[in-house]
Amino acid sequence: MSAPLLSSQLGSTYIPNEIELVTIKQHISEHMAELKVLEARVDLALKAYEDLRTQYDTLSLKIDQYKALASPLRRLPTEILAEIFFYCLPTETNSIISPNEAPLILTRVCSKWRKIALTTPIIWSTIHISTPPIDSRNSLTLRDDYISRQVECRTKLVFDWIARSGECPLYISIFIPVNSHPVWAGFEKQVLRCLNSNSHRWKETNFNMPSRYLSDIFAMDRSKFPMLTSLAITVVDLYLLDRPTLAQRHGICEASNLTAVSFENIPEDLTQLPLHWARLHTLSLTCGSRSISDVGKVLESCKSLFRLHIVATPNSSSSYNKTITLPMLNSLILFDTGCNFLDCLDVPSLQYIRYHYTYPEGKGTLLSFIPRVANGLQTLISDFQLLSNEDFLLCLRHCPNLVNLSSCPKPNLAIFVRVSRTQQTPQRHLNFNDALLDLLCTPDSAGRFFLPKLQIIDWGTPAHFSDEKLLEFIHLRRDRSSPGVSKLKRIVVLREHESDNSQMETILKQFNDKDSFKVDIRYAKPSNSRIVLQVDPRLGLPSQLWLS
Repeated sequence: MSAPLLSSQLGSTYIPNEIELVTIKQHISEHMAELKVLEARVDLALKAYEDLRTQYDTLSLKIDQYKALASPLRRLPTEILAEIFFYCLPTETNSIISPNEAPLILTRVCSKWRKIALTTPIIWSTIHISTPPIDSRNSLTLRDDYISRQVECRTKLVFDWIARSGECPLYISIFIPVNSHPVWAGFEKQVLRCLNSNSHRWKETNFNMPSRYLSDIFAMDRSKFPMLTSLAITVVDLYLLDRPTLAQRHGICEASNLTAVSFENIPEDLTQLPLHWARLHTLSLTCGSRSISDVGKVLESCKSLFRLHIVATPNSSSSYNKTITLPMLNSLILFDTGCNFLDCLDVPSLQYIRYHYTYPEGKGTLLSFIPRVANGLQTLISDFQLLSNEDFLLCLRHCPNLVNLSSCPKPNLAIFVRVSRTQQTPQRHLNFNDALLDLLCTPDSAGRFFLPKLQIIDWGTPAHFSDEKLLEFIHLRRDRSSPGVSKLKRIVVLREHESDNSQMETILKQFNDKDSFKVDIRYAKPSNSRIVLQVDPRLGLPSQLWLS
């Protein structure tokens, strides 16, 4: 068979004869020679490319270096850079001990930044310290000598951190679990000894730890805390405590400038603590086994209170008969398991309320409370799913000045978990649907809008309105200007199913690009718990909810 005919058989199942095999071998020999020539040319081209790539990279690097040399940032005065470094710190929590976040990351950029960071005390004045709990998933794989090296490095890091803060006021949060690894005990004691020696600089503290460490802190003399304004204490092992108090003396409670206090699971009788209750502007209490009457007695003395956060547990007494007047209270957060605490409160200045309840009568408590504070109320947060649509609307009609309406599930607090196991889950009623949105879109016969000052909707429980009604609502309350009606600034909604409209995401993105308006539609998904391995610098990082 001739060469052209053989070419037509390439890639086929054709079986050549002996003569054709000879011809094929000749072709292979000729093509191999051509291939070697091409291979040599490819090698030359690759070498030329590599040479050009090297020249390109070298020149590009030199240009970048010249640009860096001419960078305005290089000419900034040290004082300005130090100020910028300060604004790199987290604003909602204390700084964590992580090389990937400020202030530690600022020491890893260049020698100049490192020098400035290490000599700027203010950026080292906040710190969150955590001890990891024993983790059954990795306790067998981590040897004690490895953990010991971790402990040694972390201890030195904390000591250096505190030393770099100079004489700045300290903002400290500490988390020590009940089940920390025994090797970490030395770290805990050394760190607390270091912090106690600097107690004269404590400004805001949050201690979440076992009672064996808190007893000494409680008993320190009040003269040790001249700067202390905020004190938060959580006892993580109250169930193991075999005595009725943490300490015989409570010097830290007598700090002269203390104005914000949070106590969770402390066994002390609140009425016996030497706190200057009348000075407090922020108070957070988890009632535990103490009676609501003790909490009521304390609150009667808190006439300057601006923020109040109460967690009433199932063990708390169920009633308090006297009216508690808090004339300056602006913000109230109440997690209620049946104490009817709202019925006791007279709060004429209230603007913010977050209320969660786990018993059927809780909705009645909310509905009777709202009319008493309606005119001044601007923020209302609760799990409205337990209300009927009619009750929900009745609640809102009492809030003509509402700016922020948020629905969120009850928080994952231990007491709510325990209650949910013993109480029957209430049937959900509220259906946030097109009819409810339509009320917010359509003025009445007199041209008045429902909730005219509403600017924020944050709906963290599943909503059931249509895409068309959502877009209509956004257009009317954001783009259309009506006298006496505020423009919508943010809407965040959780939906059970993704939109059928493929263009919905694009449409919503266009809204987000205008006038600082934010719209965020989220979809319910099963949660994946993050596995915590070894040392998580965020472990136990306290929530700022009680200070918000």
